[in-house]
Amino acid sequence: MPVPWETILPFAIVVAMFGISGTGLATSAYVANGYKPKRWALDVWDKQSENTRKLATGKTSRSHAEISNRLLISE
Repeated sequence: MPVPWETILPFAIVVAMFGISGTGLATSAYVANGYKPKRWALDVWDKQSENTRKLATGKTSRSHAEISNRLLISE
């Protein structure tokens, strides 16, 4: 069965655009999360910890030491 060569260029363009858009979305999520990987499969404990961090620092993706230091400084 012959290969329709004229369809390879549009197919390559579509595949490339899916790759570019996926990479762009992943990069924007990474940057929006403070240059840290997105968290997934959060349980109740993790969600409560994020709420506590957000109240203490305004962001949900900081380390415990940074939160403790900020709480000590603000007192």
